[in-house]
Amino acid sequence: MLQKAVDISCLSLDALRGVRPKGRFTSFTFSLNCTDWNLPNLPVELTTQPLNPKENCSGLYTSRGSQRLIQVKLFGKKKNHLYHRGGIVGTIIHEMSHYISDLSCWLEDPGEWYWDSHHPTQNLLYQKYARFWGDSYAGSCPKEATAELFRIIHGHICSEDRGWATLDIVADYLLWFRQDPLYQQSLPRDKDDLDILDMVGERLRG
Repeated sequence: MLQKAVDISCLSLDALRGVRPKGRFTSFTFSLNCTDWNLPNLPVELTTQPLNPKENCSGLYTSRGSQRLIQVKLFGKKKNHLYHRGGIVGTIIHEMSHYISDLSCWLEDPGEWYWDSHHPTQNLLYQKYARFWGDSYAGSCPKEATAELFRIIHGHICSEDRGWATLDIVADYLLWFRQDPLYQQSLPRDKDDLDILDMVGERLRG
C-alpha cells in the first residue's frame, strides 16, 4: 500500500511537492485518492525517465487487468511548460479521462461504451469538430479529444488551446459529460455549467 496520497479535489503543484521525496530522485509514486469523484484510487508515478519510445511523451495511462497506473514525465523546471499542456496537473487530469473511459467499458452496465474506450457520441463529437482540431493533440483521435476537453473543463488551459478550443466545442463535450455516469461525477463540484463556460472562456482569452 502506498503511504503517500493526494486527494483529487486538492490536486495541485503544492500537493505534489508535498509527496515527492527529499533530494534527488528518478521517480516516485503516490496514491491519487479519487473518493470525491466516486472512483477507485489509483497510483500515479512521476518520473524523469522516458515513458515510451516517444521521447517527449508527457503522460501515459496503462491498464493491465485490474492494475491501472498513470505515469507523468518530468522534464525539469525550465522545460515542463513546453511539454505539459495545462501544466503537470493538467497532464494528470488528461490521463484521468483515459482512466474514466477505461473504467466505463468495464461497468456492469457500460451503456454505449465498448472496447478500448470507444463511444458513439465521442466519435460524433470528434467528427463534428474535425475542422477545428488542426495540428492539436486533440486531433489525434476521438479519445484524445475527449481527454483534452476534460482537461480544459477542469481549468488547465495552455496557449495551444486558444488555436482550436471554442466555447461551442467545450459546451458540447460538457453536455455529453453531464449525461455520462462516470464523467458526470468527475466534473468540478463548485461550478455549474455556466460558471465552467465563463471560467474556460476567460482563460482561453488569456
